[in-house]
Amino acid sequence: MVKSEVVVIKITKRKIILLAIILIGLIVSLWYKLPYEINKTYKASTIDGITVNLTIKMKGYRNFFSPTNFVGEVMINGDIYETIKVDREENFLQRFDKKIRGIREYPYILNKDQNGLVTNHDLFEIIWTDEEFNELYFVLIKKDDEKYFAPANNSIEAEELQRKIFQKMVG
Repeated sequence: MVKSEVVVIKITKRKIILLAIILIGLIVSLWYKLPYEINKTYKASTIDGITVNLTIKMKGYRNFFSPTNFVGEVMINGDIYETIKVDREENFLQRFDKKIRGIREYPYILNKDQNGLVTNHDLFEIIWTDEEFNELYFVLIKKDDEKYFAPANNSIEAEELQRKIFQKMVG
């Protein structure tokens, strides 16, 4: 084998390795950016034992430089609430800092009719949930201003979940 052929083979191997790394990075990036589905149905309860039936149908849109964006709807005892985008008035660095620190942002969710009009001023606000909505702490504002925990069938389960969630929020 001639010396020039060896150099060409080495350069070709480097290019192939670099191309493979770029291709793997691109595939991982695209996979990360794909929205993921959240379909959950459970009963939620307040500390006082008031319960509601809750169905969540959302998509989570991950972003490299800001917290995940959630879009979809929540049904509470048959009333449909849809997400609205909240303008948080933060610059790129503030949003990136939240992403790095693992701070989640949740949309406000308004009660709407079939025409997409706000039927009243009931507002659903998520205070805390994990990334997959397995545990949830939310408030129904203006309807009853109650704080609900899900999944919880009664006040005892709501209190246990409240302790668990509050530990995660501060810890």
